[in-house]
Amino acid sequence: MAGRRTRLDAAERYFLLPQEEVERIDEEVQLSSEFEELAESTIRRREDTKVEIEIFWTRKGNVADPWTLPVQAMTTLLKTWMTVKVEGTKPSPKRVARGATHVTYSTLKSWFMSIVRIVSKHVTEGQKTLNDSLYTELCKHKGYLTVRYKLEVLQDRKQFCGRNEIRLMTETMWANCEDLEWTLQTDLVLKTIFMTGVRPGSCSPSTEKYLREGRFLKWGDVHVMVKAFAEFWSDISFTALKGYNLIAAKRHEANLRPATRPDNVIFEVAPPLLLLALHRGIIKGITTLDELLACRNFRLEWEDWALDQPIFLRGKIGGHPGCQSGVAMRAKGITEALATVGRAVGLDFESYDLRRNFGDEIEENYGEAGAQIGLTHTKNSNTFGTNYGRQSANLDGSGSVLHEDIANRYELNQYRTPALEGNVGLANETVERLMKMTERATTASGLDTSARQLKRRADAIIIPSAAPPTPYIDRTITDTQCRAHPYWLDFVRDTEFRRRENEMLRHSKIFQAALDDIPALPGHNPHRTPYAKLLAAYPNNPELLDALATWRQLKSIHDAAARRKIHAIRAAISLSRASTSSGTDGPVDTYDLRQVRVEQFADHSMLVDLAFAHAKEGRPGPSTSTSTNDQASASEVAEDVADEPPIDDLLDPNFVPFEEGDAGDIDPDEVPSWVIRAGYMRMLWSCGKKTHSVCPECQLDPTASDEDRAREWTAWHLQRHRDQFHTVAMQLVRWYTKHKTCLLCALDNNSTAEKLYSARSTYTRHINRAKGPHAGDPRLRLPQLAEIEVAPPDGFLSLEEQEREDQRWFELFGSTALPPLFLDSPQAEQLLVGASVVAVDENEFVQDVLDARAVNLAYKRLKISKEQFIFVQSSASLYESVP
Repeated sequence: MAGRRTRLDAAERYFLLPQEEVERIDEEVQLSSEFEELAESTIRRREDTKVEIEIFWTRKGNVADPWTLPVQAMTTLLKTWMTVKVEGTKPSPKRVARGATHVTYSTLKSWFMSIVRIVSKHVTEGQKTLNDSLYTELCKHKGYLTVRYKLEVLQDRKQFCGRNEIRLMTETMWANCEDLEWTLQTDLVLKTIFMTGVRPGSCSPSTEKYLREGRFLKWGDVHVMVKAFAEFWSDISFTALKGYNLIAAKRHEANLRPATRPDNVIFEVAPPLLLLALHRGIIKGITTLDELLACRNFRLEWEDWALDQPIFLRGKIGGHPGCQSGVAMRAKGITEALATVGRAVGLDFESYDLRRNFGDEIEENYGEAGAQIGLTHTKNSNTFGTNYGRQSANLDGSGSVLHEDIANRYELNQYRTPALEGNVGLANETVERLMKMTERATTASGLDTSARQLKRRADAIIIPSAAPPTPYIDRTITDTQCRAHPYWLDFVRDTEFRRRENEMLRHSKIFQAALDDIPALPGHNPHRTPYAKLLAAYPNNPELLDALATWRQLKSIHDAAARRKIHAIRAAISLSRASTSSGTDGPVDTYDLRQVRVEQFADHSMLVDLAFAHAKEGRPGPSTSTSTNDQASASEVAEDVADEPPIDDLLDPNFVPFEEGDAGDIDPDEVPSWVIRAGYMRMLWSCGKKTHSVCPECQLDPTASDEDRAREWTAWHLQRHRDQFHTVAMQLVRWYTKHKTCLLCALDNNSTAEKLYSARSTYTRHINRAKGPHAGDPRLRLPQLAEIEVAPPDGFLSLEEQEREDQRWFELFGSTALPPLFLDSPQAEQLLVGASVVAVDENEFVQDVLDARAVNLAYKRLKISKEQFIFVQSSASLYESVP
C-alpha cells in the first residue's frame, strides 16, 4: 500500500512542477525516442554509411533530402551506391597479399544491413517501404554483385593458438624483458585472454565513450584468494561485454584455480597479476615479494585508491618502455602488443586465435551450450559454430565407422597447430639468453648445473630445421635495407610524394628563418616548441603560425606514409625470404619433423627450470594445507637453494657451449607446483633488476659534455640514446650551440675553422650550400663523427657508386676473421672472398652481418684502422668474426 501511495504521489507532483521542469522532462522524453541500445561501433558505422549515401545522392541525383524520394528512385540509387562501393573499396592488406581484388561477401552484407536499418529509421513509413519492394530488390542486387564480382563467400580458415604457442611467446617475452611493468602487463593480458577467452574490449576500452563510462577491467573487479603457500585462486569479473551495454548489464565471472602440474604454472594468471600489483604498490600491507608469498590472509586486499584504476595501462609515448600511470590502454593497443609478441616467434597472431582456442577447449568438455556460456554468446545463436569451433574437424569419423577407440580433439588436430610450422620458433638470441639465464640461475642457487639437462632444454625449444626460423615480419630488417628496395624508389618518385615534399619545403622556408633569428632570451624555457616560440616572438604575424601548422600537418602525413611503406617493404622482404627458404632448395616440412616437434613440446618449458632454480627457503608452516609429503619432497630438492641471482647480463661473451656431463638430471616435474610457482614469481621479479653503464661513444664524441660522458644508461635507453644523440646532424648542432663555429671546418683545421656564425640559419646554409666547402663531404653521410681525420682519398666513390657498394653490407657469406688493418694488395683481398663479419651491440648481441670485402673497402677509402673505423662508420661497438 505504501509503495502504491508513493507512486501516486510522484505522479501527482508532476502536475505541480514549474513550467521549466515540465519542459525539461518533455525534452528527455523526446530524446529517448532517438536512443539505441547498440554498440557504439555499430551506431558509428550506420551513421557513416548514412552520411556517405547522402553525399553520393547529392552529387549524383542533386537531391536535397534523399530520404523523401519515391520507392523506385530510392531503390535505383541504393543499388548504384552498393555497386560503386564494391568496385571502389580496396580489400584488407592481408587479403591483397593473397591476390584478392574486392571485398568479401560479409562486408557487402554488413553494408546491406546498415541500409535496411537506415531506411527503417529515417524514411517515412520505412518499414512499409521495405516490405513493399525495396528489401527484395536490394537482396537480389546483393546476390548479383556477389556473383558478378566473384566475392569471397567462404570464411578464412580458423586459426587457433594453444599451449605451445603461448609457451613460445612467454619464453620470448621474458628472455627479452626490457621493462618489468610492461612485460608483466603484456604477459598478464596474454594469459587472461588465453584462460578466459574474453575479447580485448572486455579488458580495455575500445572507444572514448567507453573510457569515460569506465567500461574496462579495474583492480576492483579482481579478487585473489590465498589457498596455501604460493597457491592463489583468482576471481575476475568482466562487465564490459560485446552486445551488453550499461542499460542491460551482464557480468561474466572467471574462476581461475591454481595449476596442479608444475609445467602449467607458466600459464597461470595469478603470478603476473600479483607481481604487477606489487610493482604498482596496491596490495594492502604488502611491499615485498617475500611478504606476498608468506601472506596467510584468505583474501588479498587492494588499496582503496586503486579500486577504480585500470589494470592495463597505455605504453609510454615514443616507444619508451614502461606504462603511463593512470591512463587506460585501448583495446587496439592490446591487440597490437600481442601481435608484436606473436611476430617475434614467427606467428601471424591475432587475439581472437586465443578466444577460438578457449571456446574449442570448453566445447570439448561442456558441449556447445557450455562454449556459448564461456564465450558470452546469446542463447540459441550460431556464432560459436560459425566463427569459433572446429565443429566437424573434432569428429573422429573413422573411429566411429570402424568401431575403434574414438580419438579426442587434441589427437585429431595436434599436427595442425601453428607452433609446429617450419617458420615458427624461438630466435637464436632468445635461445642463448634462456640457456644463459638457466645456467647462471642454477649455478648461483647451489644446485648441480646439469649440462645434460640444460642441453636437453635447449634442444627442446630449437626448431629442428636446416635454416633458422624466419618470423612472419622480420624486425631485424633495417630501414636502410627497406629504403634500398625498388618499392621504396617507386614510392619516392611518386608524384604525390614529390608534391608533398615541395609543399613542406615551401612552408618551412617561411618560418624557419624567423625561428632561427629568435634570440635565446633569459628566463625563457629553451625547450619550448617552435609554435610557442613563434607565438611569443611574432604574436601579430599569423602567416608564420599558419605556415608552421601546415608544415606540421604535412609532415605528419608524410611520415605516416613513409612508415606504412617501410612496414610493407619489410613484410615483402620477409615473405620473399620465407618463400625462398620453403622452396625446392630449402628444408622440406615432413611428417617426421612434425613428430619431433610434437615430442619436444611435450617436455616442460625452460622457464620451469628457471623457476626451480629460483626456489628458495620459505616453505609453509604447519597451519597451511600443504601435505607433509609435499613438504618433505620440497625439502629434499630445495634444501640448499640460496637467494635468487639477478638476471642482468644475460649473455656472457666468454660463454662456452654446454657439453655432455655425468651429473644426474634434476626433474622439476617431481616438485610440488607451489615450489615452482614461488620460484617462478621470484624469477619474474628478478627480471626487473637492470644494470647501468656509461655510453662508450660519448667518451670519444667531441661534442658531448662532461655530464653526457658520466651519465649511466640501461641497455634499452643506451641504444635509443645512440640512435638519437650520436648523429652527424646533432653533433653539428651541439658544436654550433657551444662554439658558434663549424665542426667540420674545425676538424679540417682550414681557413674558416674559427669563423663565427651569428645565426643558425647562416650556419645551416654554410653546411648545405651546393658549391660550399662541404659539398659532397662524405662525413655528412656517416652515422657520427669522432676526433679523427676522415679525409677521402683520390678516386673516392660517387654517391651512386657508394650506394651500390653499401648494398653488399647486407649480403650473407661465410665467415672468417678480419685483420686489424685493411688489406691493400689484390692477393690479400682474395682472402676475403666469401667472408663476413658481424656487428654487435654493447651486450654483444648480433645486430647485423656485413660483407667483409665491403668493410675492407671502407677501411681503404677512409685510410683508418679497424679500431678507428668502429667509432666512425657504425654505432656498433665491436666487430667480430662469426663463430
